Amino acid sequence: MASMKFRSLNYRVPQLFVLIFFGVFLSGYFSYHILYGAKSFARLNEVQKEIQVMSKNLDKITKESNEIEEKVTMLRYDTISEDFLEERVRKILGYQAEKELILSE
Repeated sequence: MASMKFRSLNYRVPQLFVLIFFGVFLSGYFSYHILYGAKSFARLNEVQKEIQVMSKNLDKITKESNEIEEKVTMLRYDTISEDFLEERVRKILGYQAEKELILSE
């Protein structure tokens, strides 16, 4: 009977070794991907920084777009702004009085 227990113990040692090895391998694999993978914590921080930069760019572009839209609105026939029209004519055609000084941006 003692030999039977010894035999079953010998049979279980390789199984136990394989299970431990497999568990360590899986733990290492998932730990690596949590820390350095495509969907890792480090990548999450990078993506958040990219979102902040892109949000700033979006705000800047939206502001420019609104400014251009206002200028276009001022040049429409039914809502024309005489001051803006005069400014554009002077700038594009170069009209200027003799003693007039024009400052541009």
